[in-house]
Amino acid sequence: MKEPDAAVAERDPKWWCGWVGRSKITEKKNVAKTIRSHWDGIVAYLNTQINNGAAEAINGIIQTVKRKSRGIKTGEYFQAIIYLVASDLKFGLPDPVPTTHTNSY
Repeated sequence: MKEPDAAVAERDPKWWCGWVGRSKITEKKNVAKTIRSHWDGIVAYLNTQINNGAAEAINGIIQTVKRKSRGIKTGEYFQAIIYLVASDLKFGLPDPVPTTHTNSY
């Protein structure tokens, strides 16, 4: 449920964390501890409705390129490959793509 008032949206989880903190259930206490450790980020999201999903997506693309591009010597080439992978370029290759060699047994 999305709460339009940030103060109310902040108050309810704070109350819940306090209530669970007095519980004897270890797993719930761990959840409350995690929520408390990320409290500033939660409140910032409630106030701005901005998250870091786009930055995480770009980071995922860069990490994938880094894993696949063993042997690239310069940062310039690495950057070019990141742009190539992240773009939505269509090269119009024929289907099936012709091979440049033949089977020689």
